Amino acid sequence: MKRSSYLFDSEEWASLIEADVFYVAPGWAAGAFVSAGDEEVYTLGGEAALFTERFDFIGEVGYVFANTDAVEAAAAAYYYITPDTYVGATVGSTWFDGGGDFQTASVGAEHRFADTPVTGFIDAGWDNAGGDNFQVTAGSRILFGTYGTLKDYFRANPF
Repeated sequence: MKRSSYLFDSEEWASLIEADVFYVAPGWAAGAFVSAGDEEVYTLGGEAALFTERFDFIGEVGYVFANTDAVEAAAAAYYYITPDTYVGATVGSTWFDGGGDFQTASVGAEHRFADTPVTGFIDAGWDNAGGDNFQVTAGSRILFGTYGTLKDYFRANPF
């Protein structure tokens, strides 16, 4: 997934360290990830991507080691309007050992400004962890490396 770990909460800061290892081939990619967060929460999982002319389809599944262990899964689809502009949607769910679950969903868009490494993005999301929660995030990022388009960048760095 195009991970954007926005972990700021107005009442509390959180931290997360994450590592990915993956292989990219023409038309697909596969990998594994591990993460560690505060509160002794660790996740280990796998991820896969399929690329078509205008779409990227990405999925992941992971096991969460915490006070209450869980399995989580997510799927995303990104449509490239142009090679430098995409719109996308993501859905996910987490199932806890012993019962209980929660879901997430988001939609967003990103555009790379012509002949620059700078993009602008906006995301609107929802989750039902402890009730309905909504958020909107807008921002900019700088892409490092020598990639021709935003699509090229994300296909070289799919997770």
